[in-house]
Amino acid sequence: MTRSRWPVFFNALFLLWCAWWYCRDASMGLLVVAGAVAVLAWVRGRALPSTTRWVVWSGVVLTVIFLAANVERIVPPDDALDESRMLDRVVTVIFAFGVTSLFFRPTAQSVTLVVLGGVPLAMTALGRPDVMPGAVGDAAPWMVGGTVVLMLTADMAQRLTQGSGREHAVPGVRELAQRVVVLCLVTGASLVLQEPLGLGIKQVQRCLYGMMFFSERLPRRRMSDINLNLPVPHDFGQRTRMVAAIRSDNMPGYLRENVYLQYDRGRWDVVKPNVPLEPSAVAGGAARPQYPRYLLRSDVAATERRETWRVEILAPRLLGGFCLPGSCLALSCVGAVPMAETNGSVTVNGPFPDAYEIEVDPRRMMDRAWPQPEGNAAVYLEVP
Repeated sequence: MTRSRWPVFFNALFLLWCAWWYCRDASMGLLVVAGAVAVLAWVRGRALPSTTRWVVWSGVVLTVIFLAANVERIVPPDDALDESRMLDRVVTVIFAFGVTSLFFRPTAQSVTLVVLGGVPLAMTALGRPDVMPGAVGDAAPWMVGGTVVLMLTADMAQRLTQGSGREHAVPGVRELAQRVVVLCLVTGASLVLQEPLGLGIKQVQRCLYGMMFFSERLPRRRMSDINLNLPVPHDFGQRTRMVAAIRSDNMPGYLRENVYLQYDRGRWDVVKPNVPLEPSAVAGGAARPQYPRYLLRSDVAATERRETWRVEILAPRLLGGFCLPGSCLALSCVGAVPMAETNGSVTVNGPFPDAYEIEVDPRRMMDRAWPQPEGNAAVYLEVP
């Protein structure tokens, strides 16, 4: 069955647009393979038979191809949780079925499938924190605007090139005006309701976390796991309170609040109590321009390899200080200035921020609470 190439072109352009934003963090393999498949679908003048066998098997074949092209993201490192890449696997499979629709006759259902295949990639890229590679950042309005424009263009191309008939009526000026008005209303409502919806989602998230983790039902833990539980009331239902959520590709390792003390030249640095940390220059660091960056170690510049983690605080009243790993290099947060205490903790003179970013040395995370010096190092014997 012959078909017009214009719907295929705009559908492919929409998918490649979403894939480009998604692939900006690392490998472009998924984008390159998707581009090659899109060109093949555009060059092919005849559509594949719209039978269940063709749809299912072509989708399975393209799913395998795209999973192989995106292997850098779907396979976690050796020291990372396997579940940390589950989102990338899901969006890759959905994207593969969206690309599959390019080989069949353009219909309203195929445009819907294309949108469902590309939007998860765009949402994944849009949800990356600004400190992570490939973050959208200040380009978010352009990304969202381009996605909506390409989405509407693909739908319009499908409508204008389909067969004639009463059921295939092309929208007139009135319908187009109604669509623009509805789109403006939805955009305005999303901007107005962004903050209250965000607060409501966080409250629901905290409630769900509290109901999910029952200490008496937890499976047997590994020897390397450390369960840090706070005492809960007797009528709390044996539930474990979720204090913070850490977003990282690797296992966080040993976490504690007292990580600020530094050992250098045979002595521990003396930290004055209630001394505000001095923000450092953002140049050379991973902090966002609007996020002040505070150095926690003197050898930050000499550390070549570093990762950035995002920590979301769910129960700020249960925290006495910032929860930081021993391999922490720098802290980035908004709000009140962090304070250095004599016991090695980093506190805040005021409410804790909803989230903060930390730079860590991934080479020293699993073995010790503090990376310097080693437990049997001779420098310990040189303490005056």
